[in-house]
Amino acid sequence: MRFSAALGLRLLGAVLLIACPLTISHAIEATWIGGPSGSWTEPTNWSIGMVPASTAMNVTIDDDPMASSAVSLPAMSSSLTIGAVTIDSGDQLEIQSGSSLTPSFVTVGTD
Repeated sequence: MRFSAALGLRLLGAVLLIACPLTISHAIEATWIGGPSGSWTEPTNWSIGMVPASTAMNVTIDDDPMASSAVSLPAMSSSLTIGAVTIDSGDQLEIQSGSSLTPSFVTVGTD
């Protein structure tokens, strides 16, 4: 029995697909629900029940489209790196002196 190179490549591809399945990951969407003002570091202020603190987390500050929200990131001992940040019109994010926030992408002024 003879195997061609094309058949060998197809078999290798099938083995790789079985041995190394693809993983599709989605960012966690964290929306501010803390009312008109509050601290970033309070887990109950976020729709996911935890403080956004990962590049796998996207943040939206817009508790209520009819009211403005002011989120405060207090001074922290370490820097915070997250995914995308969206701050809707009328809302704000105040980064206190001594804290550091590094998002992968920022959108400001959407509704």
